[in-house]
Amino acid sequence: MPTAPPDPHSDNATAAVQTNALLRAALLFWSAAILAAAVAAPIAASAARPEGWFLHEVLEPFCHQQPERTWQLQGHPLGVCARCLGVYAGLLLAALAAFPLPPKTIAAALALVAATWLVEFTGLAPVSNGFRWLTGLFLGASVGAVVLPWAPRHGPRWLARPGSAPG
Repeated sequence: MPTAPPDPHSDNATAAVQTNALLRAALLFWSAAILAAAVAAPIAASAARPEGWFLHEVLEPFCHQQPERTWQLQGHPLGVCARCLGVYAGLLLAALAAFPLPPKTIAAALALVAATWLVEFTGLAPVSNGFRWLTGLFLGASVGAVVLPWAPRHGPRWLARPGSAPG
């Protein structure tokens, strides 16, 4: 006996939408905060402000911060390397755009990052910070688009039912 399709207006669907919104908001806040701190660090450092050093210390657990792999702003390194900058930008993009991707996309992004790392480690070819940023962007966007539960994308009940506006 076939089962009825799930009701998009059930309590479970509403809870899933609320969870999705909360996760998306958390990802937006976290990735935007790291990106803002990464850019603010060299600006503060160029003004000889102690916040520049502080922001680099705060961001250290999130990135190796190797100077040769980090872009400069006003003569000082950003708070994260080019690849990590791409990862956090990709996470932010995924949270803003809400585009779904299949889970195998993460595997492809990880394979690309691993291949790039192997080329760098073995010295086969130089890898630019621009390419590091692109691979990080792909990885961050893939993780964000797969990890966030995009399936239950139903809005408020009154949007789905004609004539049932709030009131």
